[in-house]
Amino acid sequence: MSSETSLSVIAICQLLLIVSAIALVGVVVWAVLAFKKLVKDKLDELMGKVDPVLDQAKSVAEKARETADSISEKLDSIATKADDTVANLTESVESVSNKLEEAMTPQVVTVGSVIGAAAKCVELFKDVATLRKTAKESVAGEERPSEEPEPE
Repeated sequence: MSSETSLSVIAICQLLLIVSAIALVGVVVWAVLAFKKLVKDKLDELMGKVDPVLDQAKSVAEKARETADSISEKLDSIATKADDTVANLTESVESVSNKLEEAMTPQVVTVGSVIGAAAKCVELFKDVATLRKTAKESVAGEERPSEEPEPE
């Protein structure tokens, strides 16, 4: 084989290698684009499944916040009513206590006076009993000498 023929064969082989390389690059680019489209389709499909779940989670979170706000308002209302009830009860107890004190004070004074008078009566009774006893004894003592015959 001549050198010209060898060079032509080498040139044809190089040309075939270049065409093969270009075809290979084209196939790789096509494979990358196909893979990109596949990934994009899968992501779109997954996002389609995730979006309703996210919407439901947002809805549940919103309902939980509304419920917590409602409960907080109700608890505040209950606490306010409890404070008012305690205040009213305290006022009522103080009022009843004052009325009882006002009603009982004259009676306590009267009872104290009656007890004091009864104590004086008992004391007077004892004094009278003592005086009677003393009087009886003195009368009995005076009668004894009179029982003896007087010397005449």
